[in-house]
Amino acid sequence: MKINGPSSTPGNGGPERVDQRTANPKVQNEHAAQVHDQARLSVDQAKIHSLRKELDRVPDVRAERVASLKKVVQEGRYHVSNEQIAGAMFSELFGR
Repeated sequence: MKINGPSSTPGNGGPERVDQRTANPKVQNEHAAQVHDQARLSVDQAKIHSLRKELDRVPDVRAERVASLKKVVQEGRYHVSNEQIAGAMFSELFGR
């Protein structure tokens, strides 16, 4: 079997591909200076505005709930077990 032409294996005098950016330090530095990381966030302003309006309609204090609890406490009918208190404390501390 006969093989014609030079082999392209590096080191035997055949053609070799050279990356000019890594071969020339000046070009390498210029290339590094041109690379920038960028992040773009797409924000749906209409959706944000809509959610804000909806949130503004929700009262900060649920007056009906406060009034009913106040009445139960005043009548002496509000009883909370130690387990309920512990559970509420646990939830508050650990976000459960």
